[in-house]
Amino acid sequence: MVAMDRNFCHTCWRGVEIAHPADWELIAASAFGEPGSCVFADRRQERLKVQWRPLKHAPHLKKMLEEKRRKPEDDIAILSEQPPGWHGTVEAVNPGFVVHAGRFFAEPRLLLEAVLLWPGKRDRNTENAVLTRLRPTPDTETGAQRTWQAMGLRVKVGSDCDLLRFKSDVGRTVWEFGPRSGKTPVLGVRRLAMPNYWLTVPLDEWLDTQLDTPWRKKFRKRTLVNGHTAARRISVGQSRIRDKLKERERVRVDVAWQCPVEDRVYHLHYEETTTAHEVFVPDHVAVECCAPYRPPDGAEKTRRPGKKRAASRERGAQSAPSTADILEAVPMVNRVANISRGSRGGALAQVPLRKPWYLGGPVRWVFPVPDTRSVKLDVLGVTVLDLCDGIRTVERIILEFALRHRLSFVEAQKPVMEYMRQLVQRGILAVAGLQESNRES
Repeated sequence: MVAMDRNFCHTCWRGVEIAHPADWELIAASAFGEPGSCVFADRRQERLKVQWRPLKHAPHLKKMLEEKRRKPEDDIAILSEQPPGWHGTVEAVNPGFVVHAGRFFAEPRLLLEAVLLWPGKRDRNTENAVLTRLRPTPDTETGAQRTWQAMGLRVKVGSDCDLLRFKSDVGRTVWEFGPRSGKTPVLGVRRLAMPNYWLTVPLDEWLDTQLDTPWRKKFRKRTLVNGHTAARRISVGQSRIRDKLKERERVRVDVAWQCPVEDRVYHLHYEETTTAHEVFVPDHVAVECCAPYRPPDGAEKTRRPGKKRAASRERGAQSAPSTADILEAVPMVNRVANISRGSRGGALAQVPLRKPWYLGGPVRWVFPVPDTRSVKLDVLGVTVLDLCDGIRTVERIILEFALRHRLSFVEAQKPVMEYMRQLVQRGILAVAGLQESNRES
């Protein structure tokens, strides 16, 4: 079990703890006011969907499963050898299996449902490990802390607060907490990747640039967070008339620090309407960092396309490309492309245009037509372009990009695919194994 723990990650979302394989990453999660749900996927397809909802009365799960099994058109069997308390079905699909499981937890009166998709053979050990550790979090009593862990963040806040808004972009995760009544958020946490490319000034100066217009800076000083030196700033915002009559004002504290272990910048801000001239982050709020980097599976291995992989790409080229086809494709730089590298690490990629005969001669005097297509690339775009050597697959390029910048596979996949899309559309890159009509999609 200890060896399996190293291959598992934990996600804590809206009062539910989910343990899942490390290469199953969170791709969707329920927002504030929605029924609880989380969806996890590997590099090629969805693998796990978890849903939960409170119930006043315990459901009769065994009876529900028996009724579902009576349908003659489905190849469904009752789930067996599962962890105690869980009931479910196993449905054979082509190819693989779909496992539906459910369990009712009496103390918080919560029904948990899980759907596991196995594209091939079922892994009973992984399946049972996921179900065993799928449970409500114990920190649900009033006044206690609730743990939120997902998207690279691990935050503890009071149970009277809820996550009102969240957003996860390329290397940027933003969470905003507030009262469960759904009012304006009072606490925000950001986690920012690749600071070596955008953090060009000291944290104190960068923190000043993150202040919105309604806020005015009062003072700033240094502090310690998780053993790291952090920049701290106090600001004052515009107050409502009734607060002014009570001599109260909106005060905000911003704290930012850089974690060298994760190579991330954390930004925490908290605001409060008070008569005090300075506010502090509440004691029940904790933002953890210094988690060791876990490279995506296969990131440290060298894999080159062989004859079998080339054949599979040819079969995939006959129809719309699947995710597997795209990951196995091999991008290469156009032979006629001209790459002009800049002094700051960027580059200008150009490829000459083939003009039809009717655009020559006097027509060009009236309607100027460019001679080349070009794309301006920043440092990260140049990194992607250099990896497109005609040998590495798209999957291999994403893995190496993730390893260089300490990202997960999903975090690296978005920027790499966007850079490649621009380069293919401009004719800078060609992709072996995909139809020409699908390269720009």
